[in-house]
Amino acid sequence: PAKFTDFYEQVTWMSVQRHLKIIGIFCRLTLRDGKSKYLAELPRFLGYLQRIAGDIPELYPLFRLIKSLDTPT
Repeated sequence: PAKFTDFYEQVTWMSVQRHLKIIGIFCRLTLRDGKSKYLAELPRFLGYLQRIAGDIPELYPLFRLIKSLDTPT
């Protein structure tokens, strides 16, 4: 049987993928469609990714990238 830690790790990886997808959609809506109201949501999603990426060694390059971004507030 699968362990809870394995399940939790898989959920974490899936949530990272989903948050990256949402960030991409928000950027597309802003740049292509001129719907800049979505930019206000970026810090929340980037903050989540930063917290998670800092805890997963394989995501450390993503962590460094997110920390280097000048995000809108």
